[in-house]
Amino acid sequence: SFFRNISYLGKPSSAGVFAMVYLVIVIVVRYTTDTYPPLEKPIHFDHNWTVAFGAIPVICFGFQCHVSAVPVYHALSKRSVKRFAGVVALAMATNTLLYTLAGAFGALSFHDGTCSDILLNYEPSDKAITAGRVALAFNIVTSYPILHYCGRAAFFDLYVRIRKLPPVADELDEEPSGERIRRYIATCVWLVASLVIAINVSDVKKVIEPFGGLAACFIFAFPGLCLFNVALDHTAVRGRRRQAAVATGALFLV
Repeated sequence: SFFRNISYLGKPSSAGVFAMVYLVIVIVVRYTTDTYPPLEKPIHFDHNWTVAFGAIPVICFGFQCHVSAVPVYHALSKRSVKRFAGVVALAMATNTLLYTLAGAFGALSFHDGTCSDILLNYEPSDKAITAGRVALAFNIVTSYPILHYCGRAAFFDLYVRIRKLPPVADELDEEPSGERIRRYIATCVWLVASLVIAINVSDVKKVIEPFGGLAACFIFAFPGLCLFNVALDHTAVRGRRRQAAVATGALFLV
């Protein structure tokens, strides 16, 4: 979290992905090798379909990878839209596969008794599952600095604008005076605040309820405003491309 950019997090993040792959493999292997009661009838949910809209804040709060899109693109060795699109497609495909396998085989193993945290369904003495818990913790540790970097960058941008200081570029070999101290202080304050919240808030729903709507703004409203800005302020975007950008931005905002 103390680094100036996220290019240093490439290897730790890759290790975090492999840690999650291990955890999913354990869940699948446990279902295929252990004896679980067969599913006698399909699992039905009697809730009204409108209840699904209540899950939108949860989904928006859980999927924050788009916030890191700009710094991830900046960290690519050979930056191009095509290369970045490939990275995004591979990441989304990997996440979809891992989430689907973990959810499906967890539900097939424990049926209606499946906990929201599927690892709670397994015995504490299961060494493979214990290693999976460690892998999950490692993945969270490697994911935290990426999102923290985005928040710190937004805070520094606001600070620079208020103080009317020259913008800080990651490519500069020499750090501006005081930039390293500000980075260390902001990172420590952010980490302590996160620990205090994690210790005192026992239910993650209490965090999702007030901030889920804000997360939805990042997913829908912010990209829509960016498209409007591209369409209206950039002379290179004209004709049908401008119309498409405006229409897509309006769709996101609505």
